[in-house]
Parts: sequence; structure tokens; C-alpha cells
Amino acid sequence: MVAFAVCICAQFRVKGTFSKWSRTPAARGLTGYEAARLLLDASGLRNVPIEPVRSSLTDHYDPVHRIVRLSAVNFASATAPFLFLAVLLFTSSTLIAVMPKY
Repeated sequence: MVAFAVCICAQFRVKGTFSKWSRTPAARGLTGYEAARLLLDASGLRNVPIEPVRSSLTDHYDPVHRIVRLSAVNFASATAPFLFLAVLLFTSSTLIAVMPKY
């Protein structure tokens, strides 16, 4: 029961922080898609596609299909937390994309 309460509190805190910072415009005006694409291209990962998904806060790198999926809001938004998520996904996709497929 305590673990469940901790998870719920953490979820509300993440959503609250994300909501607060989503009003802060990105300094360069890049959308999440543009930032992720620039980072991937600069690392020679032009073959890793980026696509929007309908859900919220479910951004991820799919190593099976080798694709970055950004929630629709993060894909099109030019605010600070969305760019942070794009950079975070870039980091994980870069590490996984350079690993051989088994």
C-alpha cells in the first residue's frame, strides 16, 4: 500500500513539474521533432525515424523497430521540457542504435 502511494505521488509530481515548465519557451524555438532530428542527424543516425504518437508522456525509443516515438504534443511543441525529452530519447537511441542487432 505504501509503494502504491509513493508511485501515485511521484506520478502527480512529474505531471505537475512537466505542466509548469511546458509554459517555458525553448531558447532556439525548436520543436521536439526538430531537436531530435538535428541530434540524430549530427550523430550519423539519419536512418532512425521519428514519429508522433497519440498518448501523453510516453516518449520512447523502440529498439526493436529502431524508431523514436514522441507524443504528439512533444513532437510539435517548442518548450523546454519537450526538448529535454527529445535529448533524453536521443541519448538512449544513440546508445542502442550503434549496438549490433542480435
